Amino acid sequence: MTSPAGSWTQRRAKWRRYRVGRTLTYVGIFLYLPVMVALTLAFKAVGWGDDALMWIAGVWMSACVVNGLWFTTFRCPECGKRFFPMGANWIAPSNDWGSKCRHCGARAPA
Repeated sequence: MTSPAGSWTQRRAKWRRYRVGRTLTYVGIFLYLPVMVALTLAFKAVGWGDDALMWIAGVWMSACVVNGLWFTTFRCPECGKRFFPMGANWIAPSNDWGSKCRHCGARAPA
């Protein structure tokens, strides 16, 4: 059995992972286009081919997909159920932009 302090420490670490995952997901999505435009201009100025750019774009998109899938399957540290329950279809959770658990109403501490 864990002590209340250990339990709180574990919950706090899970909430921290939630915040990091959320930040990485949003940063990855919103910075994709500006970074790719800047890299395209830089690669054209240097005279490099488009192959490197395609690899960078593929890795970036793959990382965004993997992190987004992890983020949408996050389990609430308070109740243990999925923070974002599945919606009408398997790819779009019904609470994907929400900031509180659909089951217990817990919010990530500041």
